[in-house]
Amino acid sequence: DSHIVSQTINIAEIITGPWVPDDIRLRAAGFVRKVYGQRAHQLGWLDHHGDNENTRVLREQVVGFVASAGEDEALVREAQKRAGQWLDGQKAYSDMGLVFEIAAEHGDQHLFDRVRAAALKAKNHDEREMLIHALAAFGNLDIAKKMLAILLTNEFDLREVFQTFLIGPQAYSATRRLPFEFIEHNI
Repeated sequence: DSHIVSQTINIAEIITGPWVPDDIRLRAAGFVRKVYGQRAHQLGWLDHHGDNENTRVLREQVVGFVASAGEDEALVREAQKRAGQWLDGQKAYSDMGLVFEIAAEHGDQHLFDRVRAAALKAKNHDEREMLIHALAAFGNLDIAKKMLAILLTNEFDLREVFQTFLIGPQAYSATRRLPFEFIEHNI
């Protein structure tokens, strides 16, 4: 039942957040993969014909949690593949927001550049918002600095990106101080 799984994930999130010391976080990631990994792989990123609402909700909760908190390399690679396909014009997937967040969390400069270019070109409000959130989700310190530097340009309307870009880096221990440092030095 998705409600029960949701509650257990809420408990498990306590030991997997950016405030948790790295040695404990790594052990917690193993725990997440052990407890939820098999189900996450069964569900996969894509909807299947005949999925009921409970299965769709479970997919949304479990797959992203195992990919992120469980640091599941296979699910991360699959998210990056799906994000790349979407950026290449294969937009057959229903909910790409979580896929892009996971792909970005572990993404490289090339993916960042592609997401940035797509966000600048996006005409559809929902797609643009999804891509802006993806830009804020990069966990790499150097890339997160580049993302924050965008706030000093005219690339995006600040009303669209300011809050998202300052909140995003707080999700990772390596980047959580960046928003404060950025504000301290630039505002």
